[in-house]
Amino acid sequence: RIIAWHNTVLRDEKGKIAFNVSSGLDITLQKRESQIQKVISQILEESNQEGNLEDFLKFIHSSVKELMPAENFYIAFHDKEKNTISFPYFIDQYDIDNPPQEFGKGLTEYVIRTGKSALVDKKTDDELVAKGEIELVGTQSPIWLGIPLRTQNATIGVLVVQDYENPNTYGEREKEILEVISYPISTAMERKRVEQEKAELINKLKELNASKDKLFSLISHDLRS
Repeated sequence: RIIAWHNTVLRDEKGKIAFNVSSGLDITLQKRESQIQKVISQILEESNQEGNLEDFLKFIHSSVKELMPAENFYIAFHDKEKNTISFPYFIDQYDIDNPPQEFGKGLTEYVIRTGKSALVDKKTDDELVAKGEIELVGTQSPIWLGIPLRTQNATIGVLVVQDYENPNTYGEREKEILEVISYPISTAMERKRVEQEKAELINKLKELNASKDKLFSLISHDLRS
């Protein structure tokens, strides 16, 4: 709890302190909302800066860590055309890397299929496995929290935090916070991704033009010879 204290000193006729009256106001919710708004502003501001997608995803990770523990954190993208899942940002204390893979039945895909946030403990995980909704992928954690990343009506990916030791690290409070910041994160990430794809396409076109110019130069030289 964050308490704002107001102290009032009362003195006697000789000026000596007779009483100290203190009153406290719980401002935990106000502080939390203020911090969330601060993080959203930081994300929106950063999204307008020049930089690549990788640096922006690192910034998102550091921003989330201002609001909650996020030692195990990853962002997954869904490519609908190829029906694959890729992990442009992946930080985990046990699984070193997570290469692109076909769309399967992991928890990440479960969030994309349903389009809803999922707070999954071991009991819920076992229930989903028993129902055939998911299959265990990677190291199982006592608590897993996945938030869908949406742009308009489409789910483009998932933001995930998890803890391998404490099952109480995440709850409804953390889920609500990530849901609040998920939309500006989704919008900014999609914009950065499109910008990066454009930059890569421009570089490819420049390389093709350079190759074409070199080829024409060689042909011209041979014709003159």
